[in-house]
Amino acid sequence: MQKRFAFTPALLAAAALSAAACDRRAPPPAPTSPITSVNDLMPGARVGVQRGTTGAFYAEDTLAPRGVEIVTFLKAPDMYNALEAGRIQAIINDLPISEDVVERKPALEIVQRIDNGEKYAFAVDKENTALLHGIDQALGNLFADGTYEAIFTKYFPGQPLPSSAGEATAVPFSGCPSLSTVQPKTLTIGSDIPYPPFEYFTESGETTGFDVELMEAVARELCLTPKWVNTNFDTIFTSLSAGRFDAVAAAVTAYAPEGSPSHATVEARQKIVSFTKPYYSALQALTVKASD
Repeated sequence: MQKRFAFTPALLAAAALSAAACDRRAPPPAPTSPITSVNDLMPGARVGVQRGTTGAFYAEDTLAPRGVEIVTFLKAPDMYNALEAGRIQAIINDLPISEDVVERKPALEIVQRIDNGEKYAFAVDKENTALLHGIDQALGNLFADGTYEAIFTKYFPGQPLPSSAGEATAVPFSGCPSLSTVQPKTLTIGSDIPYPPFEYFTESGETTGFDVELMEAVARELCLTPKWVNTNFDTIFTSLSAGRFDAVAAAVTAYAPEGSPSHATVEARQKIVSFTKPYYSALQALTVKASD
């Protein structure tokens, strides 16, 4: 229950005078400097990352030693909601995902793009070399026949195509390849959904996105029916190795140059799974609340 008070003109005038006096006695503090790069993140600042991502490892390697608090989230949407609510001061995450979010959340903005030389690829179990070669051959065909370009420009208009797309040569399959999969005639794919624009759900509940359309085109090349399994990113590779699905399509950083903050993460992943040829060149982004 709320208490109700009657405010008379005299009371309102007194309140205004009191507020003015308080303003004179205690002027508001000057605004802090805006965050425009990772160099502006001071000790005690709270930076959100998604568990198990290269953005998380970048933050832990470069920001945590400076006293920045790294706040880990299981799912990306929760992380951006926390930033919008003011519970964290910044986010480090993949650029395309952050671009998609700020388009829908005008209260947020990207202030820095971080190029670590990262490239995305699909993952398969180390023992399934036939599937690895099959996906690579299918990707080469999709690069060469224009299918990849059509999907890429749909989700990333204005961005240049990766160099690998222009270097591919088509090697058509002579019939349907013989492949070992979890379910016969099915390509079971693990992913962390939603992670737009790479994978997300439509209003009707269908799975779509850049990774989804590309991997489903790969499945058609292999004469397989795609089946999507939604899972958490931090356990996605162990689930792949355990045979829960045949492949992973989840904006996975599979390649990073030596010296990059992501290089050690990529090396650790390469010890437990195999990666296809790269299909996307990725940047990280620093996202903050937009200035008033």
